Amino acid sequence: MKKVILSAAALMIGAIGFAQSNTSNVDQNSAGTTAGGHLATVVQTGELNESSVEQFHGGNTSTVDQLGDRNFSRIVQTYRYGNVATIEQIGDDNSSYGTSNGMGNTYDVFQRGNDHNSYFYQQGNENKNTVIQDGGDDNNSVVHQYGSNNVSNTEQIGNRNESFVDQVGDGNFSEVAQFEDDNKSDVDQLGDGNLSEVLQDGFTNTSTVFQDGLLHTSTLIQEGDFNTSTVSQTGNNHMSTVNQMGNSCLLYTSPSPRDR
Repeated sequence: MKKVILSAAALMIGAIGFAQSNTSNVDQNSAGTTAGGHLATVVQTGELNESSVEQFHGGNTSTVDQLGDRNFSRIVQTYRYGNVATIEQIGDDNSSYGTSNGMGNTYDVFQRGNDHNSYFYQQGNENKNTVIQDGGDDNNSVVHQYGSNNVSNTEQIGNRNESFVDQVGDGNFSEVAQFEDDNKSDVDQLGDGNLSEVLQDGFTNTSTVFQDGLLHTSTLIQEGDFNTSTVSQTGNNHMSTVNQMGNSCLLYTSPSPRDR
């Protein structure tokens, strides 16, 4: 009888150990700086979750909260100080990768569901990136920002939506909102002070926005299914507004140069 009891206890300990088989790695170094220490907070509940935080120079902050199984997150904040990253993932098999290389950059990601992916890279100062992927599964967000004072906001509610944002310059703003399933958005802004807003509500809509220069504005709204829109603006101070409601609409716009 004693052997049986001991065996049961051993099995219980083994089960508890397996249920807590999460991995967290934190590497922080502030040598050679007076910017102050780093702060990293990691909370993981579930099984086989993995978190990696790397912070260098000084005064950077990272917060990771993962609830579910087989989630993965990686945060890298280097070069300067005052960068802040927050990742919250609820569900299974979600992943988030983020790098901030500069000073005063912020990144917030919230993913709820399964098989969501987010990736960001920021180089410069005072850039801001927010990603919300909720209410479905298998959404994908990729953001690259090079420069200073750029802002990117991405919200995807549904399944299998994809958003790609590239901003190079200073003071650019991008907002992407996609609702329902299988929508795709691609935004590229090169220059300074450009603004892009994309709203897609429906199924299998596709939008592409390319702005190169200064002070361009693009507003693109597609409501319905299987709509396609492409906006291309080069030069300075162009404005484009697209509003498509219905199904299987197609639009391409490329205005002639009109510099300030």
